[in-house]
Amino acid sequence: LRIPPSCHTDLPANHESRPKFSSTRIAFFPPSSPSRTLACYKPYSFPSPMDPQQPEPVSYLCGDCGAENTLKTGDVIQCRECGYRILYKKRTRRIVQYEAR
Repeated sequence: LRIPPSCHTDLPANHESRPKFSSTRIAFFPPSSPSRTLACYKPYSFPSPMDPQQPEPVSYLCGDCGAENTLKTGDVIQCRECGYRILYKKRTRRIVQYEAR
């Protein structure tokens, strides 16, 4: 981490230019002055995804009564009509090609 020359002019006398390292952990020393923090350091902003994708609910068919159930992530795998716990995933509508060798 490099500190711009204009920022380290008002550092306390007991401040070391290098961070202290121990054998297992790296020590972190927070800045003592908020004004110096705002003037010298720019916070890193993580790039936000343009379109956060929510997982689409998937349609399943009940193995007992044949009712269609849509389940999202975290839902209980159980038919909403009869309570049967064996569900079959519906066949996809998009064309799937397999390469034969």
